[in-house]
Amino acid sequence: MKKNYTNKILIILLFITSLGYSQTLLYTEDFETSGEGTRYNGTFLDGTDVMNQTNANPAPSYITNLVGINGTGYIYSEDVDGANGINLNHPTGTLTLNSQNISGKGGIEVSILLAEARADGRFEGNEKVEIQADIDGGGFTTVGRFTANGAPVNPTIGGFLMAQDTNLDGVANGSTLNSTLTEYTFDVDGIGTNLTVRVVITTDGGSEEIAFDYIRIWHNIVLSTEDVELSNNLNVYPNPSNGDITVLNNSNKTLKNISVFDLNGRLIHKQTPSNSTTQKIILNGKVSSGIYILKLNSEDASVVKRILIK
Repeated sequence: MKKNYTNKILIILLFITSLGYSQTLLYTEDFETSGEGTRYNGTFLDGTDVMNQTNANPAPSYITNLVGINGTGYIYSEDVDGANGINLNHPTGTLTLNSQNISGKGGIEVSILLAEARADGRFEGNEKVEIQADIDGGGFTTVGRFTANGAPVNPTIGGFLMAQDTNLDGVANGSTLNSTLTEYTFDVDGIGTNLTVRVVITTDGGSEEIAFDYIRIWHNIVLSTEDVELSNNLNVYPNPSNGDITVLNNSNKTLKNISVFDLNGRLIHKQTPSNSTTQKIILNGKVSSGIYILKLNSEDASVVKRILIK
């Protein structure tokens, strides 16, 4: 069972040495309980057009392939365009979190766990999922997008998969959504007092299921120059994982130590890397499901990665 932080702002400050950065988790919505009207507002639909929270309205039987569910609550949707005469005032499925105070904070990021529940390519080219942000009522801007336009085609069914549009130009060019809830993180430009985050889903046919969970708002502060070369050449996988993680170091720097912290800053695991470029981190049986902070140090740099244990 995942820990419920939804009724309060969780502030976690991890001091990652003088060569790293501090990372603050400002807010988590984990959807373990229905927060409609209290923590968020959504265009929740029933019938052939569906968007709901699983504990309030259990997921239908056709959402059977979803992997990586953390706890019991998440949001699922299908055909959220009102085309069948249901809730025609809401042509898209939208969930808007309550505004969060970000006064005096820059370096804001929003992360979300996202999946295509069937993952078999049934979307049409105009369909998409967008993560949007608004600061102080200035208007929502899209910070993350997944679209069927330009995404791979399933030749058997003839429909498109849904893939990330990293350039935000309306054309898919990134990783493809599948049935595993996977964390994606997006930068939010600008500073202000109140941040509002929403998820907008546009799908107009049956058998087009999107699921999402765990929306988080982060604040990153760079304490000194992080080694960009090291960060860009470290690959941590799989993420999410069951607790067994591989770190592939393709940089010209040697890792000196590896540490894992929980979100309260407690040291969970520490190891001295071997001389190999591939390091194995075994957390299975040591930790429960949730988000952890992986810190990797070389002689002159420190890199921090977020990892999700299922």
